[in-house]
Amino acid sequence: MEATTSNILTIPVCAGMFCWLEHHSSDPARASQFWSQLLGGITQEIPFPDGTVMRMHEREGHPMFSMMPCPNYVEARGSHWLPTIAVDDIDAAHARALAAGARSLLEPHDNPFGRASVLEDPQGAAIGLFTAAAGKTDGINPHGHGFMCWCELVTPDPEASALAAASPKL
Repeated sequence: MEATTSNILTIPVCAGMFCWLEHHSSDPARASQFWSQLLGGITQEIPFPDGTVMRMHEREGHPMFSMMPCPNYVEARGSHWLPTIAVDDIDAAHARALAAGARSLLEPHDNPFGRASVLEDPQGAAIGLFTAAAGKTDGINPHGHGFMCWCELVTPDPEASALAAASPKL
């Protein structure tokens, strides 16, 4: 695969919407082969300034999800999907989540597409928060075959998770 740099264009999102899914894997190249065989499409490598490489799975020219090596802050979880929620102000949302009992796995930081952080909710589920940089993620990505269309929290304590979800918006 040839390394490339590009703006990632996804569906426009509003605060509170799930806006991205990222597959963290102990073997991103193998994961890439699996998902390409299952869903069709191609994977392009996008180098980040810190030297890491994101594999972007695309179908018909539209990004669908990304794949990365398991970051050290969630490596103990093994391979997993990390859903990301759009927020208006990453720093304020991160602070509110901490005040509500979350644990910070990755502090708010800039990336090529905006600003992001990763939290663990009080029940232990990891979630990303993201604020897009102007002009970086405001394209159109049609829904269709292979598009991630639902996120579901699996927890041993649904009542506590429901209470946390009912707290003030991120």
